[in-house]
Amino acid sequence: KYTISCQADDYAIVYLNDKLIIDTRNKINSYDVTLKKGEKYSMIIDYVETDLEASISLNWQSKSQKKQ
Repeated sequence: KYTISCQADDYAIVYLNDKLIIDTRNKINSYDVTLKKGEKYSMIIDYVETDLEASISLNWQSKSQKKQ
């Protein structure tokens, strides 16, 4: 089981296999998911910047893996 998290200056929307999992505009900043070894996953990140300072980070972690 992994926790995927995102922080963005203005906002970001993250999809995993076409499912909306994170929407920072609506304060949904993390998502817990079970990922299977060897399986491929599609991730799309839509990022919107409205003020001049751009900043975004996407992280993941599990019980056995520190935040990356």
